[in-house]
Amino acid sequence: MPDSATTTMRADALPAELVALLPHGLLPTARVRITLEVQEPTQEEWMEAVRAGVDRGRADAAAGRIVDGDDMFARLKSKHFPKLEKQP
Repeated sequence: MPDSATTTMRADALPAELVALLPHGLLPTARVRITLEVQEPTQEEWMEAVRAGVDRGRADAAAGRIVDGDDMFARLKSKHFPKLEKQP
């Protein structure tokens, strides 16, 4: 999978946040070239996201929003692999 992609489109088809980056007075029918590049998070951003996820999980557990693991796997198995339920 490529790290970037480029396309050309009309200015009036762009989202407002991208239009705001264009020079004023640009005709709506003007064609603009858009390049998108994948940007990986920094290690600090990644760790912040992990910590936020752990905090959400702890808050859910403290509030009682949890499911027994064995019960959940049994439900997933019966939903996604019903043929396995019929076997002895």
